[in-house]
Parts: sequence; structure tokens; C-alpha cells
Amino acid sequence: MKSLGETIRTKRESMGLLLREVAAKINVDSSLLSRVETGAKRPTREQVVHLASVLNEDTNALLIQYLGERVVYELKDEEDLAIEAVMVAEKRLRYVSANNAKKKRHGGAIRN
Repeated sequence: MKSLGETIRTKRESMGLLLREVAAKINVDSSLLSRVETGAKRPTREQVVHLASVLNEDTNALLIQYLGERVVYELKDEEDLAIEAVMVAEKRLRYVSANNAKKKRHGGAIRN
């Protein structure tokens, strides 16, 4: 499975763009972008959005990869508990999402 950095590098190279060209377009130093591509540095959410635009990539697809890597980074030292923690987080996210949808349907307040 490709990392976000590998995905960025592959797309940049397939478009024939130099590292410094893409870095300039997203307003970062080329050394920072190089470290993102090698996995030595994690980009910000804003940088990922800009990269998606410059590389003509689906923004949501890159953001999903970015968010997934953030979760892995946070849980990488919790080998025994990480999968269970992700499953609990998924349940919690579904619960929060369902409640937010109810609030939107009822004009911001849940009515019984």
C-alpha cells in the first residue's frame, strides 16, 4: 500500500513536474516537500488540499489517505490495542455522525 508521500511523488513525476515547481505552487520549501514524499515529514491538511489541486487529484481521496496516516501515526506504538481502538473510534464516529444528521434535520436541536 502506497504512503501519501509515495502517492504524491508518483503523481508529480507522472505529470513531469519538478519538486521545486510543485513546492512553489503550494508555497512551501522544496526540502519540506521532499521530506513529505519520503515520509520523513507529515504535511498539514491545508498542504494536502493544495497538493490535490496542483496534482489534479481527488481532494477527498488524498485527505482520506492523510487522515488514515494520522491515525496510524498516533497508534503505531499501541500494537496490542490499536485495532480495537480503531473499532471503538469507528463506532463513536458513526454515533456522532448520526446525531449531527439528526440535528441538521431538526434545525439544530434534537426534539423528542
